[in-house]
Amino acid sequence: MKDHRKEIYDTESRRLARIVDAGHDPKEVCGEGELKAVWKHQLEAPLTSDLSISRRKLEEAQLDAQDSPVTFGHLLQSGNPPLALLEKVKDFGKASWASEESPLPPKIGTMLYFAAVAAARERCDTPITSLGRLQLRRGVKWCHEQEWVDPDTRALFKAYLKSTKKGLWPFSWLFGM
Repeated sequence: MKDHRKEIYDTESRRLARIVDAGHDPKEVCGEGELKAVWKHQLEAPLTSDLSISRRKLEEAQLDAQDSPVTFGHLLQSGNPPLALLEKVKDFGKASWASEESPLPPKIGTMLYFAAVAAARERCDTPITSLGRLQLRRGVKWCHEQEWVDPDTRALFKAYLKSTKKGLWPFSWLFGM
């Protein structure tokens, strides 16, 4: 069996952004209610299980043992998340979106991708994607508008959109930026 991991991780970020532009993905079989439940479950999932990292590696990546993110939700809401873990979540989201064999719906993978990217920018002041500024804002805006996203993640997206609004082309609102 061919190992597709390298192919998935080398996928251009622009392909990931297309799910936002398409408005609907033929692989998507979940309704809004199911997406909300899956997203809630994903936020509560331990990082060690989905990211294929050992507990020891997770502990080594922590900056403060008392504030150790142990779930996806805790990592995304941490005030000072380890950048290496955000990059792993971004890659996991991208792989989940791109792989037909992923157990996660593509929209959940997309949400993880943009949440990790927004957290890196907002909490670490570091970009972790090759997406262009406008593509990134469009993706984050799509995530922010999903009815099934939880309030904490929605607040992260709102903060990202607010902090990156400066310097946009004056008529960018015409294009949904």
